[in-house]
Amino acid sequence: MPVEAAINRAAGSSDKEETRGNRTAADAKEVTMNPSSARILVIDDEQDILDLVADILDANGFTVDTARCGSLGLVKLAENRFDLLLCDVGMHEMNGWEVVERVRKTDPVTGVVLVTGWGSTLSEDDARHKGVDAILGKPFEMRTLVGTVERVLGVCQERAGTGAA
Repeated sequence: MPVEAAINRAAGSSDKEETRGNRTAADAKEVTMNPSSARILVIDDEQDILDLVADILDANGFTVDTARCGSLGLVKLAENRFDLLLCDVGMHEMNGWEVVERVRKTDPVTGVVLVTGWGSTLSEDDARHKGVDAILGKPFEMRTLVGTVERVLGVCQERAGTGAA
């Protein structure tokens, strides 16, 4: 069943009702802790991981879109509004750090979670300095994934309330 859900999602769930452009803190005020209003983009070059993460988030009420590489993810980010980006660090074509660097040039608002199998070698302080809100180490439990997403959405909501980017 998860494979069918992933196929159905890929076949037509991408709603492009809003052009993204450059976002400001005021734009983030739309983010609420109500998962059905939170839009999440997941970028990972491993299809099985991409499908699993998307299925978990979808099952928890989030609106999810996916991209198999950094460049496709950047296109989707430019064309749509997302509240959170969940991106793998170790991708071949463009790594997660490069994606974050490009995203932060035009978007200081969207929450960013980097997913990595190299968790012990990544500094939370360095990551925050580069615009990352959280690091999620692999392997992770479903509740840890959902809890991290909810926490980062809350941080984004607070950031929007204070006007800080």
